[in-house]
Amino acid sequence: MSREAARFLCRSALVGRAPIAPRTEACTLNVQRRRWDQRRGFVATHRLKVVKPYILADIGEGITECQVIQWFVKPGARVEQFDPICEVQSDKASVEITSRFDGVIKKLYYEPDDMAKVGKAQKPLVDIDIQSEISEADAAVLDSAAGKPTEDASKKSEPREQGIEVMRNDTAAATGNVPAQSAPSLPAEHVQEESKPRKPPGKHASLATPAVRHMVKAANLNIEDIEGTGKEGRVLKEDVQRHTQSAKAGAGTSAPPAAPAQQLEDRTQPLTPIQSAMFKKMALSLSIPHFLYTDGVDFTSLNTIRKKYNASREKSQRITTFPFTVKALSLALQQYPLLNAHLDTQTNPDKPQLIYKGSHNIGIAVDSPTGLLVPVIRNVQSLSIEEIAAEIARLSGLARDGKVSTTDMKDATITISNIGSIGGGVVAPVISTPQVAIVGIGRAKTVPACGKDGELIKKEECTFSWSADHRVIDGATAARCAEVMKGYLEDVETMLIRLRAEAPRQSPPKPQAKLQLPHLESRGHVLPTQSLAAVASFDLRPHLIAGDSHHRNDLHRALANPALHRNHRCRIHTLHETRRQHLHLSPSTPSPFFTLLQPNPTTLSSQLLSWSTLIQSYCRFHRLFSLTLVDALSTPLFSNTSLARKLSLKDARTVINWMVSSEGGNRAEWITASGSGKVAKGEEAGRAWVYWKRPEEWAAALEEWVERTGQKGTVVTLYEIGESDATRREEFHGIEGELLARSLQVCVKRGKAQIFGAEGSEGVKFF
Repeated sequence: MSREAARFLCRSALVGRAPIAPRTEACTLNVQRRRWDQRRGFVATHRLKVVKPYILADIGEGITECQVIQWFVKPGARVEQFDPICEVQSDKASVEITSRFDGVIKKLYYEPDDMAKVGKAQKPLVDIDIQSEISEADAAVLDSAAGKPTEDASKKSEPREQGIEVMRNDTAAATGNVPAQSAPSLPAEHVQEESKPRKPPGKHASLATPAVRHMVKAANLNIEDIEGTGKEGRVLKEDVQRHTQSAKAGAGTSAPPAAPAQQLEDRTQPLTPIQSAMFKKMALSLSIPHFLYTDGVDFTSLNTIRKKYNASREKSQRITTFPFTVKALSLALQQYPLLNAHLDTQTNPDKPQLIYKGSHNIGIAVDSPTGLLVPVIRNVQSLSIEEIAAEIARLSGLARDGKVSTTDMKDATITISNIGSIGGGVVAPVISTPQVAIVGIGRAKTVPACGKDGELIKKEECTFSWSADHRVIDGATAARCAEVMKGYLEDVETMLIRLRAEAPRQSPPKPQAKLQLPHLESRGHVLPTQSLAAVASFDLRPHLIAGDSHHRNDLHRALANPALHRNHRCRIHTLHETRRQHLHLSPSTPSPFFTLLQPNPTTLSSQLLSWSTLIQSYCRFHRLFSLTLVDALSTPLFSNTSLARKLSLKDARTVINWMVSSEGGNRAEWITASGSGKVAKGEEAGRAWVYWKRPEEWAAALEEWVERTGQKGTVVTLYEIGESDATRREEFHGIEGELLARSLQVCVKRGKAQIFGAEGSEGVKFF
């Protein structure tokens, strides 16, 4: 078959038409021209839609360009939807770009280390051919046609190479000056090493972690020259070290006599995105008059308590002095909120203003392979020291792996630079606008000191260096704040007592007293103290010492032990089981509710109101969003083992029906397979939503979280909202998926959000 016939056959297959016999020589020129003109417009119009340009979209924070780190594909490679195409680096984090289409890569528009522009006005990232599959016969014709030039070229190049070799030998023989035996020869082992075929590179031969790529770049090597031993040819740290050592050994054995020193050429390299961001930030900092204040802090008492605490802990759970320092800074900022403010000079340059931040979002400087990163620990004033340590470990790990998100790196109110982990005693840290202060921590050292009685003692001392914006902070204010922080670190017991004082104060219950729950105050619901004996009798002291004061105004969150959140898959089950073990009714304070429902309307209404309030408090305390009546009958909601009384299924359903009604405030809703909202006749295992917050109230909570954390304009998944670490201390964390979807629909109706994507992988964009 001729090449022209093969092309015609493939075009027919692509447009879904039956192939037409190719033209014969007998056809006239006019007929040929007319037939091809009639087809050409249709075929060309279809082919215009075959190749799709992949436009690089904004990956967040208004970024206009990204640096291409590495390509995962090459021209001619077939990709499917969501397959990784390349990795790009913005000025904040690295992101993997995935394919939006199924097809074949036709062209790559950028080389590694090039800056790719964002937006339709710029050239695309790649071109992807999304044409449908052709038949095997047509593919064989195209393959054979495409293979001929390559085969011919190889045949042509082979004689030329052999001819050069022959001419070289003839020339050497024609001179007659150099005998054949005097030709220079390489050692036998070197010849064997040169002739040994190299193992073909694997599929991921050009892939490596940021740390490995940093080693390759520092050694001035090409990653494609290194033979990877990882999965599918991936280059590991050991491969780089082995390649470097072998290169040095080879240079040592076969090195010629030392030659005169050669003049090395200079190398020009553009700034990386992170360096560019740092360049802009530090250039703005030049306009800030820095006030520097340094002082030594005695870590002896802190290290004694810390070592005693770590003695019974595993190595991965041990705490350093840094979490204590972060918490001490937060306590000092409560007395001096000026250092936690932002200076706004952009809104009105003629009238600058201070924005006092309510939350203590403390940035921590992390030395990553890609450069300096400053992830943020949010709401430090509400975290315990254990939680701060866990957050530091999480953010540091993400920064070292180059996977820290833009959300984790914004809205810092003050920064701590722990330069002492690398070296140095005193540092002059630079303030990052719009912040007004920064703290630098030097390396702790053991120094001689005088004791109380004049004796010589050892003391572990660390130097703290403060930089403050002298335009708004005077030296006395900065020094006083530093002294308060120093006092907490040198007297850790005082800091622990302060943490206890921040916890909710619980007065002993009095007979016949009323206990009013904070989250029910707005509705005026008051419960007798006896009905909440389970809540009031729980020992809160371990949790108060842990400092979980973020939800200190809600009694039901006092049991929010962060250790239960480490395994998300069993988090809800473990949380419920642990709380269920501690929840018990005191035999000395029997509940007055465990009687039959009374026929008197006034008494019945009072009973139903009290039971509805108890169910809402119980579900909120246990983070329950729905109840199954058959299972709930054996819980303290409807059963009292001390009195040997248990509410019947019929009466329990009556209570839920009252909560469903408008009289009960629509605080419940039946869940059925049909979605009708009514319990089918004979359905004994009824399941109902318990709305201690209605979908409208959950929507308001989501909107408040979006506003507080700056999530407007970003895209998050349902998993990130309900299960990720970013929302672990939010009330909607762990919310059931269906209830979350209904709450997001309320946000959509209000014009506050947009939901897109297939079921099971939805994404939400907030406005």
